[in-house]
Amino acid sequence: MEKALVVDDSRLIRKSIRSELEKFSYKVDEAADLNEARKKLTENYYDVVTLDMVLPDGKGLDLCREMKYQQKFEQTVVIIITSLIDDSVRIQCFQNGAFGYFMKNSVREGLGVFLQNVKDFVSTCCFSGMKALIVEDSKLQRNFISGLLKKSGVTPICMENLESAMDLLKSGSYVPDVVLIDYFFGSGQTSGEFVNFLKKDYNFKNIPIIAMTVSDDREVRNSLFYTGVNDFFHKPFDVEEFYLRLRAHLLNKILLDDMEKTNKLLQLQAITDGLTGIYNRRYFYETLSKEDSRFRRTKEPYSLIIFDIDHFKRINDRFGHILGDEVIREIASIACSLTRDSDTVARYGGEEFIILLPETECKGAYTLAEKLRKTIEGTVFQGINTRITSSFGVACISETKCSDKLVNLADERLYQSK
Repeated sequence: MEKALVVDDSRLIRKSIRSELEKFSYKVDEAADLNEARKKLTENYYDVVTLDMVLPDGKGLDLCREMKYQQKFEQTVVIIITSLIDDSVRIQCFQNGAFGYFMKNSVREGLGVFLQNVKDFVSTCCFSGMKALIVEDSKLQRNFISGLLKKSGVTPICMENLESAMDLLKSGSYVPDVVLIDYFFGSGQTSGEFVNFLKKDYNFKNIPIIAMTVSDDREVRNSLFYTGVNDFFHKPFDVEEFYLRLRAHLLNKILLDDMEKTNKLLQLQAITDGLTGIYNRRYFYETLSKEDSRFRRTKEPYSLIIFDIDHFKRINDRFGHILGDEVIREIASIACSLTRDSDTVARYGGEEFIILLPETECKGAYTLAEKLRKTIEGTVFQGINTRITSSFGVACISETKCSDKLVNLADERLYQSK
């Protein structure tokens, strides 16, 4: 059961608020002044606190501000109860970290419904597992925003200056899903350079940046967008507006990330062989073209190895295509394990493989081919009770000076070896 604390010097108002909250299953404590309220807050955690604007021993907003400086209460919904609402009161409420405000004469008609609506609305903004970076020099604002984010399932990291935030992102250990950043910092510093850094780094290109500023100047707003921010809040901001914009930006981020993953998967499928997971013939020729261009510039030699599985049709006929596929997969794995990261191992077609070896003369290619041949011959393939052998053709660019002729030469030598 969620707990609520009602702070008001009027017993009648306390009773009215208690009655309304109990309708919505809150367990309610009461306090008649700030001193009593502070004592209860020290001893308990409350999900909701209603604060009278003016109390006998001080202002409710002062206690609201104190609470928001404490991490313990950053998710507590603080509602200011007041007999007067105007723009000045609204601004004071949000500046001090209040979630909302309510007129005393309308508490019975709507406070409980308002809190339930807040719960329902926040539940539609549930982004569990997503991360936010808050860069804000005001501790009150950092804690307030952090609490709002945690309510929607977002895990925040808070930084009080641009330098710490920059160091964190440059370390490569942290990539947020959204950045909320104050625009003006001490000594006239702005977040423009930080935003430029984010927009230029490929790793952060999909991350929405939401700037926050107290300025109402049109030039400041324009400069925010010129630097690359996606949105901005004018401080103090309305909580409902905060969640609406946050939801829109995070949903867009999720969509962009999904599209990027899909594109990467399609790109990978376009260059890899479905059976073995190694590169396909198309990718091999793209890489060969690049390597040949490099050879023209640097005169660094490269070599090719083409090899296939001997009498593979007999293996398929005798042991079946499923085991035949396993043989192909295992040989592809062997080839990858014996080559360098800079080499390109590809399935050339059927039971035939091809390897591109940059910066390798014929002698090095022949050595690798022989090692591959012996390893394949010495491998026991599961379900296959006969020895598997393979044949190889090796050629170096220094022999042909032409990549097309190089492939043909390696292919000819493969069939000569058979």
